[in-house]
Amino acid sequence: MSVHGQSVDCDNLLTFFKETSVKGEWHNHTGWSDPITYPDCCVWYGIQCYPSNSPEQSRVMSIDLQSNGLYGDLSSILSKLDFLSEIVLTDNVLRGRMVGTGVQNIVGQYRCNDAAQLRYFALASICTLDCRGTCELVGGLETLKLDSNQLTDEIPVEISRLYKTLQLLDFSSNQLTGEIPETVGCLTQLKQLNLGFNQLSGPIPPTIGRLTNLRFLNLGFNHLSGAIPRQIINLARMEQLDLSVNGFHGTVPSDLGVLVSPPPLPCDRPGGTCFGETMANMSLADHGTCERGQLTMWYVMGYKQPCNEAARGSDPYWCASCAPPYPSRAHLPKDQASQPLVTIDCSSGLPPAAATPNMLEDYPTYPWAPAMPPIIEVRVPGPSLRLMILSRCTWTPSVYAVHAGERTLPDSDATSPPAEPIVPTGR
Repeated sequence: MSVHGQSVDCDNLLTFFKETSVKGEWHNHTGWSDPITYPDCCVWYGIQCYPSNSPEQSRVMSIDLQSNGLYGDLSSILSKLDFLSEIVLTDNVLRGRMVGTGVQNIVGQYRCNDAAQLRYFALASICTLDCRGTCELVGGLETLKLDSNQLTDEIPVEISRLYKTLQLLDFSSNQLTGEIPETVGCLTQLKQLNLGFNQLSGPIPPTIGRLTNLRFLNLGFNHLSGAIPRQIINLARMEQLDLSVNGFHGTVPSDLGVLVSPPPLPCDRPGGTCFGETMANMSLADHGTCERGQLTMWYVMGYKQPCNEAARGSDPYWCASCAPPYPSRAHLPKDQASQPLVTIDCSSGLPPAAATPNMLEDYPTYPWAPAMPPIIEVRVPGPSLRLMILSRCTWTPSVYAVHAGERTLPDSDATSPPAEPIVPTGR
């Protein structure tokens, strides 16, 4: 790799530094303002480059400047770093329109493995046509974390350009508006998707059901509406789900898992005579037990975690089995309770996950990814989550309670609001 390529990366990083230090210095800017280290930006704080034995040696591979006092507009300058695979800018004060960041264009370069000359191409089709050796994708974002900033506007539909590589996408705790683009369903390699705490509206697109590699999904605290699409049960590998405090109506799809909070009746446990009835009768448009004039907000959360001592003593019915809707772990006998939990391999019964995309195919026009089928089929078994579906009452409207329902029945019908739900902190 030429020194020129490295210096271009460093020049772009310096521009980024100037654009995001308008209110003073970063908390840690070691190397960034030191002329002695230029143009070796690989030694700058938060920067990681490709190793010296790589053809891309000294090109920037990763930027991690989490909680570092960055302030200003997030421009498209980072999209000029051709070989980036990771951007972590969590917890700063970055502003601007999401569509102007250009992050959806960081799709990597195709390296021609030709012994005679090292060459790179923007498109796989050109590389395979001109290269005498093999073509290989280098770079392309795998991790994109812009959470806890002040980014605005809509999520660009072109986010699907990252379909070959993106595994972690976190835009949570910003000020994003508009609908979740249906092209998010092209990102089939995603394992974590977090869009919580924004102002997103409209329905969850049924194309979410194509993300069969997904382990973590958070769409909570938005303005989403409509019914929760049944295609969400296709996410059989999901371990944590949060759809709380939106404006959904209808019921939670039954194949998502088993209701554990509020505790169902004994007959509403797996194998019971009324199994599934409690959840089937819980409408997310219901105002619950709120008093007249109060707003009702529904918490909808699902998670998997090992069965602990409390579960063994009170509700062991959802432990120790792979059969839906049970979780994927089991516990040891009580005389071995101090030993680590035993993991059961429950993957054999799951539908196949989305395959790795063909890296040597190009889709240069909308939607910049393989076409999605017009109808997303629903497949069972689902993710077998333990579900918490709880209503909460509030007197105070907020940005997250815009779609909350207001109870208008007489005061005599009201009872005390339920306690705050306990939000799980881990698996």
